[in-house]
Amino acid sequence: MASLYSESNGNWIIQLSHGSRPKIRLGKTSKRAAERAHDHIEHLISAKKLGHHPHNETVHWIASLDDELHGRLAVLGLIQAREQTQLKPFIESYIQSRIDVKPSTAEVYQHVLRNLLAHFGGDRALQTITVGDAEDFRLYLIGQGLSENTVRRRCGIAKQFMENAVKRELIQRNPFTMKVTVRSNEKRKCFISRDDAMKVLAACPNNQWRLMFALCRFAGLRCTSELVGLRWDEVNWKQGWFLVHSPKTEHHDGKDTRRVPIFPDLYPHLLEASKLRSPSEDYIVTYLRDPKKNPRTHMMRIIKKAGLKPWPKLFHNLRSSCQTELSLIRPGYQVCAWLGNSEEVAKEHYLQMRDEDYTKAAYGDNAVQNPVQQGAVEGCKPMQGKTGQKNKPGVCSQLQINA
Repeated sequence: MASLYSESNGNWIIQLSHGSRPKIRLGKTSKRAAERAHDHIEHLISAKKLGHHPHNETVHWIASLDDELHGRLAVLGLIQAREQTQLKPFIESYIQSRIDVKPSTAEVYQHVLRNLLAHFGGDRALQTITVGDAEDFRLYLIGQGLSENTVRRRCGIAKQFMENAVKRELIQRNPFTMKVTVRSNEKRKCFISRDDAMKVLAACPNNQWRLMFALCRFAGLRCTSELVGLRWDEVNWKQGWFLVHSPKTEHHDGKDTRRVPIFPDLYPHLLEASKLRSPSEDYIVTYLRDPKKNPRTHMMRIIKKAGLKPWPKLFHNLRSSCQTELSLIRPGYQVCAWLGNSEEVAKEHYLQMRDEDYTKAAYGDNAVQNPVQQGAVEGCKPMQGKTGQKNKPGVCSQLQINA
């Protein structure tokens, strides 16, 4: 029915005995694997001849075959051809199924879909995309002028699409095998000093802008996602902290919210906002309740008004500067708990070398003062206790005492 033999180069071949004696090339493999394939193929020939269904063991073997060998057996009429899944409808269906992701993530998915369609075409079968094709797609993205990290992110999402196809047994393996971890771009890191921060605060037109800037620079909040949900009923003045809701990390167990200290440089702006609020106002940052507002554009104007040049990654570098500064006076695990990231992420994407670090290394520890002592905001006072109670030291004085 079928014979098995090996060529001088080590390739194994199964040759059928009927008709034109077609060959099935197995390639280089072990003798045991070749003999196993031979037994399954002989069983398929027998089952077809007698009108029987293949045994379960053979069915499982068929499912494990790569597309090339599976297609060869289908051409010979021994099995049914696999259904070819087209790229566009599969990814569109996948994106629609992801009801768990934020609109911003779904928008990024659409960007990657457009890139894949532009490169491969919508009717390209998933089963025909190889590792080499995936590498060509990466080079295509680079040719579009995208940054290295953007290319990594988009290849990572393409890999995610294909991994879903693997799970659904539409393809045997994921062609996107390249490393897709996003790296920190040191050229775009910029430490915003306390002096520059004070200049920006002085240029802000009102309390809402001073508060937004202080929340990012001195409390390390993500703008705008973590500012928009801040509520007055979640500020604990007595204990010196407020609750932050984090859409970015809410899908991680226990990471949907975190407590953040009312840091010394944040306190006067938060206190002023509490005095200015209307009795019916629940949210702290009212400016961002209007989805049409564009804080980035306005913040760039404020920075220019302060006599400074807008830095790259406008709000990220405020958060990065905050984490860098706090890490000088507090253990890393505490700072990461306050800012809502991990020490590994902080080292890769947030912590920076400042100019004064070099000065301090050259001239000794006394060359640069403690940042909390050096930049404490004038007017930062103890918080008021309840009526009839003595004033208690607030977070302002407590941080300065411990620093």
